[in-house]
Amino acid sequence: MIHSFFITEKKSYFLVTVIAFLILVPGSFQLPLLDRDEPRFSRATVEMSERENWIIPYFNSEFRFDKPPLTYWWMGVHHWLLGNNEFSSRLHSILATWLIALWMCSRGKHWVGSRGAVLGAICWLVNLQVWQHGRLALADMPMVLCVCLAMDGLWTCLNGTSRNKILGPVFLWLGVSLGFLAKGPIAFAVPILALIFYFLWKKETNYPLSSLRPILGIFVSLMIISLWGIPALVTTDGLFAKEGIGTHVVERGVSAFNDRSYTPFFYLGTFFLSFFPWWTQGKPILNHLKSFFSTKEFSFLATWFCIPFVLFSIYSTQLPHYLLPGFPALFLITGKGIEDLWITRKKTVPIFEFLFSVLFIILYLNSERFVDPDFPISLIPWAFLILFCLAWIPYCLINLHKIRFYMLLIGMASSSFFLAREMRKEHLTIKIQNVSQVIPSDKIDRFSSSFAEPSLVYYLGGPWTFGEELKRDDNSSKLFQVERFDNKIEGKEGVLVEGFNPARGKNEKVWVYLP
Repeated sequence: MIHSFFITEKKSYFLVTVIAFLILVPGSFQLPLLDRDEPRFSRATVEMSERENWIIPYFNSEFRFDKPPLTYWWMGVHHWLLGNNEFSSRLHSILATWLIALWMCSRGKHWVGSRGAVLGAICWLVNLQVWQHGRLALADMPMVLCVCLAMDGLWTCLNGTSRNKILGPVFLWLGVSLGFLAKGPIAFAVPILALIFYFLWKKETNYPLSSLRPILGIFVSLMIISLWGIPALVTTDGLFAKEGIGTHVVERGVSAFNDRSYTPFFYLGTFFLSFFPWWTQGKPILNHLKSFFSTKEFSFLATWFCIPFVLFSIYSTQLPHYLLPGFPALFLITGKGIEDLWITRKKTVPIFEFLFSVLFIILYLNSERFVDPDFPISLIPWAFLILFCLAWIPYCLINLHKIRFYMLLIGMASSSFFLAREMRKEHLTIKIQNVSQVIPSDKIDRFSSSFAEPSLVYYLGGPWTFGEELKRDDNSSKLFQVERFDNKIEGKEGVLVEGFNPARGKNEKVWVYLP
């Protein structure tokens, strides 16, 4: 029965690939770009291509210093192959998430064995946080993939055989270099801090640091980064370092970004959301990991997971997905616990699953009472179905209910498709685009003094003039203007458009003044 899920290593890779497809692809074509960062990344890639300048990202014809360029480069390849659309903008995240799962299958066996590694890869894919961020046009998943490569190299340097220790420094320093180019210093911080705390945890007296080739590795890493970094600094007169590191890394660490409140217990609270649904079966999994706790493999994986948890708990800007660099380690541990449950044939009881099912039904039947009236009610059924399927998957996997497990995956895939379709129908900027018939290539002036959403720049082209007083003739035939509902221009005929603005999480109304 255990082998009914996967028999050989090749079939395990095939199974993980099928699950990755079902979790990540459905809805990715229809889902409009969400929040504010997705359109910024996607539009910046378009503007880099239009300028034929792949060194400096631009957004709305201005420098964008938020992230280094690796994500834009990867996204640019997909734009070139598939055209500029939502799916091609997200494909790098989908591929990176899938590659992380394959890496867990292949390399995770060094820590938790072959079967535990495959189960860990499945847990990684079937997770609420990964289901969300694994399909977004952001830099997180490429960075996590690079961290996996670096941590693999670190382990190999410390514990590998003489034959594979040669590859350890290559993986380590290539991972941190590419990780820096994906999302900055976090790719360096995780392996360096993990190395320190791993030795402290194990109380090691022998530190085989020479196997890391630290001098050569740091030199090679700096050389790789400088191939982009030096031209970027020269072109921007040092602004890329000042803004990219000073503002977007250091300042966010000492003062909360976008006026978010800070609490040292933020990640303890969000962990139950980030680790959903696997914590619902956490007690039996932990009970079967007791013998694993004393091993050096557990010490390494636990240290790997704890580093982002501790690091970002003292970082002023806090977001749930900041823990993602440690999630592969957490899910490898989870996979090991599930394997031990399989071996002992221990059956678990779906207590939380029943409670969540009842809760979802109550909330759905009373959605008009509990849901914000400014939130589209058409999204609720599909969101609840996704959460329902997620809630029952751990129980079915642990208890080897194969058919039910696959049915829940198909249910998630179908619900993701319909949720994305409804989101597209409700999306405010898509509605503005449909009403105005404006396309990015139109040679018109674009202006808004009160509605500065980045999605306007992606879907309707640019540059836009945001947040200023109009300095030209209001009657110009080539002026396209969008303003909030409470900022109506008297004496000028506009079209009222209402829709869901994901960046603010609610329905909004705007006036559209056509050119």
